[in-house]
Amino acid sequence: MPVSAILRDVRVLVVDDELDLRRGVERLVRGLGASTATAASGEEALEALAAAPADVVVTDVRMTGMLGTELLRQVRVRWPATEVIVVTGFGTISDAVACLQSGAANFLPSPSTTTSSSRRSSAPRSGPSRAGARPRPTGPPACAWWPSGPACAA
Repeated sequence: MPVSAILRDVRVLVVDDELDLRRGVERLVRGLGASTATAASGEEALEALAAAPADVVVTDVRMTGMLGTELLRQVRVRWPATEVIVVTGFGTISDAVACLQSGAANFLPSPSTTTSSSRRSSAPRSGPSRAGARPRPTGPPACAWWPSGPACAA
């Protein structure tokens, strides 16, 4: 079944105070087949969710006004069925662990961070490979959900 068919009934709210990043993530998600809405702040996101709950919220951590971590906490309390994915260009392992412990479904480096870090290190990562295993992300520390559970890349 194509991804677009799976995501057809999924509503995603993209939250970021930077217009270009918000639009870019929205286009990416919409291109995968999900319906999207956007908010420029945590406060705006809460209003949007109150009007029309989302299945998934994709939020930046560092925003003016309410931080993404506070938005995560409020969404988990008010809309427990809504998954929250935290995206940041300033992530540390402790940030990732805190977000995952607060109920985030995932903690990811922003696309701009991933792109710039991949330019710095184009050499393949060494280590044992497993047949059929997904490649681990490169770049700054971030947590991601793998089939075996959460894993942090250093």
